[in-house]
Parts: sequence; structure tokens; C-alpha cells
Amino acid sequence: MSAFASKFTVETETTKLQQDTEAEVSPFFIKLDGLNDSQLKHLRDVGLVNETGYDVRLLREKHVKYLLTGLGNLSAGYSSLDASRPWIAYWCLHSLDLLDAVDDDLCPRVVSTLKSFQNETGGFGGGPMQLSHGAPTYASCLALLLVAPKCPAAYEGIDRPALYKWFLAMKTPTGGFRMHDDGEVDVRGTYTVIAIAALLQPFDSSPSALTCSFVHTFQVRP
Repeated sequence: MSAFASKFTVETETTKLQQDTEAEVSPFFIKLDGLNDSQLKHLRDVGLVNETGYDVRLLREKHVKYLLTGLGNLSAGYSSLDASRPWIAYWCLHSLDLLDAVDDDLCPRVVSTLKSFQNETGGFGGGPMQLSHGAPTYASCLALLLVAPKCPAAYEGIDRPALYKWFLAMKTPTGGFRMHDDGEVDVRGTYTVIAIAALLQPFDSSPSALTCSFVHTFQVRP
């Protein structure tokens, strides 16, 4: 049980787990100027702290190498994440973009891979010939838009008319959107649709009053 006083208005199992996690990791958040010389020397030797002062360094080259590995051939240990391939691509590409390390040669391979996840009826699945789903559609579109400045084929590769029809097919009378055909209706699915529709103009990305009302029902009130 966490020793921290609750900072949440409403207590749930999730908030309790959050506080337990914070309590568990808090000993690792230390002040660098409180370390002894040998500890500080070790951090400087491995490149985590500047040679002078206490500024933490970003190991950019190592991060780039790690992220590029994630965009290559993954081991059998990743088989359980087969339906999450668009997410792996997006997470790696987003980080590479922040590090200004998206290589031109990488873009065509990204486009080719993600296009193979797109279905003729609209939307993207987690892999080739998988059911279109809001989450991988969101991740696939964001990944393609990340590389589009270097590779225009990425933007052109999104079948926007089919995607728009698929979005409309996922809309329910409540104003919310399903995550997939006959799937759950929640604020997550609704967000993925509105976010991608707003990015892929000329979609009508303005949420209807009914959709806004649907989202409002998910607010937690004290």
C-alpha cells in the first residue's frame, strides 16, 4: 500500500496502482549533487552526466540505434505484438522525428509496410489482411504523416475517401464511434476518428453536437 496521501478526488483501483507505482520508483529520483565522487564519476564515464556540472545528457546516438532496430526485423519475442505493428512503427518514428533522425532511405520502406495494412473498405488493421481498427488506423496515419515531408507518397498512400466511408460506418446513433466493426463504442474510438479526420483535410472534422454530448458523458464528476 502506498504511503502517499491520495491526490485524487475519486479513488479507484487505477489511482491506487498509480500511487503504488510512484512510491516504488521514488527512491530512484535523487539529486545528482548529493552523490559521492565515485558515483558521479560513473555517471560521467558512461555519458549520462556532463563532465562539468550536473546536467543530464541525452544519449542521442544510442537512442537512434535502438529505435532503428525497432523498425527492422523483430525477433520471435515480438510475435504477441503482431497486431500492434503500426504502433511500434509510430512510436519509433515519432521518437526519431524528435531526434531529427528520420532517414530518407527509411521512408519508402515505412510507406510500403503501412500501406499493406490498409484495407480496401477503409481503415488500417494491425497487419496485412487484419480487420480495420481505430487504434492501428490512428497509429498508421500518424506514422505516414510523420514521414510525408520526406516522402510525398506517404500522404498519397492514405485512401482518404475509403477511410472517410469507414469512419461513417463506425459512427453510432449515440454520436460515438466503434473501434471496429461490431466493436466497442467508447471515447477512445471517438478520439481516434476525430483526430485523424482533423489531420486529413478536407474531411469535415468538426464533431457534431451529438458526438460532443457523447464525450461529455465520460467526464468524472466529484
